[in-house]
Order: sequence, then C-alpha cells, then structure tokens
Amino acid sequence: PALQDQMEIWVDLQKVYLARDVEIWFGFRPQRVALWISTDGATEVEKLLTSTDVYGLLHCQDAGFAFPIRYLRVWIRKGFVDEERVWGTTIRDIAVLLFRNLARNRTATTDSIWAYAPTWAVDGDTGTQWVSRFGQRQARLTIDLGAP
Repeated sequence: PALQDQMEIWVDLQKVYLARDVEIWFGFRPQRVALWISTDGATEVEKLLTSTDVYGLLHCQDAGFAFPIRYLRVWIRKGFVDEERVWGTTIRDIAVLLFRNLARNRTATTDSIWAYAPTWAVDGDTGTQWVSRFGQRQARLTIDLGAP
C-alpha cells in the first residue's frame, strides 16, 4: 500500500542452500530496508545491503562469500514515498544466488493477485513484476525451486 511502513516479505526456500548473494530489485525503492536470513526460521542474521549501478537493485555487501540460507526476510522499515498516495514499494525480483538465480523461471504462486501474474516475479524480464492486490497488508509469494 502507498505510504505503508514496517512491511515484511518472507521467503522459504524449502531447504538450506549455500548461497553467495541475495539480490533484491525494487521498482519503487523503499527509503529504509533490511535483509535477515536464517537456516531454521528462528535465529536470524542480518545481511547488510548495498546499491549497484542498476537503479533499485540492492545486493549483499559481502557478495561472493558463501553463507547458509533457507529463510529470508525483507523488512521494509520505511517504504517508497509517493505524495499522491498511489504507489507503494514494489519488488521486481528477489534472487538467491549460488552461481545463478535459482528462482528464475520456476513455478511461482501467490494468495494475492492484482493483474500481475506471480510468474512475472521470476521470469527474468526487467519489464515485468508481481504486485499484490491493492490495499492488501500481507501477501505470500511462493517460489517452488524444485519444479520447472
């Protein structure tokens, strides 16, 4: 939602992977965001994010160094500010990278659709994105890494 703060996006990768980076590509980038990872869903470690040359694309400051991950939580502490209250923070892509994006072109489902298919979150096309239903405070996007 527009001007919404304190939002969380949870992703469960279904098993523990040894990743080298997490990339989050925002359409409308939040003002303050944090990334937390976990292997058990309870004990979390913050991964510091840094900007790239691509507008809206953030990735881990220590990219390239392997770390175990099953769960990730994107905490949007202060969202994108649209004074007209039309647009809120949007995510174009979330990538957990081993040596490639494991989520790219995988099966994606959601409990909230607003004319933007969940498969658009993982299709690799920079012109598409998944957006939850307008005004919904919580939405779940599930990406099955085991299915093509």
